[in-house]
Amino acid sequence: MIVFCHRNQTGGDGGDIFLEEAMKIKSESCSVGNFAVRLLRRVFSAEELINRNCRGSQGKEASDAMKLSSIKEYCFKLYPMPPGCKEQLWGKCVIAIDEFLRRKKKHSNDRQD
Repeated sequence: MIVFCHRNQTGGDGGDIFLEEAMKIKSESCSVGNFAVRLLRRVFSAEELINRNCRGSQGKEASDAMKLSSIKEYCFKLYPMPPGCKEQLWGKCVIAIDEFLRRKKKHSNDRQD
């Protein structure tokens, strides 16, 4: 897990501290949903993801709204879309994140280490 920089936080050179890391993650991602999941894994600790999803539905708690908002901001920043399409883009991210969180639980229960 990396230390996550909240919006508008800058380094000594005036640049966005997290932007460089996010750009590296994007270069390793195959889609915006995959990018959002990779950011989620960097921003949240494993404990923060247990029994969670994006909206707090299906009997689970909602993930930290501030951290999700920052992930959303970077999705919009690195995958530019016309304003009318941004929520559709974020919807794809939410689906990917929630699928990852369901799959993560399923796989951790299957392990017999």
